[in-house]
Amino acid sequence: MERPHPPPTLSWLGPVEWTADALLGVRGGGQATAGPRDRARDFLIDFLRAGPRLLTEVWPAAQRAGLTERTLRRARQELSIRPVRMFRGGRVQSWWLLPGQERPPTGPEDPPSLEPWLRPLIEKYPVVPPLDD
Repeated sequence: MERPHPPPTLSWLGPVEWTADALLGVRGGGQATAGPRDRARDFLIDFLRAGPRLLTEVWPAAQRAGLTERTLRRARQELSIRPVRMFRGGRVQSWWLLPGQERPPTGPEDPPSLEPWLRPLIEKYPVVPPLDD
């Protein structure tokens, strides 16, 4: 008698453009409705796909898409989006990066990055804007 094959496994290597419902297909003949967090995840993946974006760009676009701060924050955490603060153009800016994305380069007039030395302290004692906590 042949031994049945074990069920397949799935390993996620990063964000994808599909929702879990889209991968599983429609059940019961009805169309699955995306919830607010699904819409927030889709929004963030699409908005950050081309590269890191300033929080001052992310939040207004999310508001226009009808997303709340709390939903956006939860979707950011689920997608492991990394907020990075850096000194650029004479001021501190907060950028959101998808996993695997690199932070934007600093300009020639900006001081060198202290992030490698400060990263352990930032992780231990984070100072976060409202959407980054």
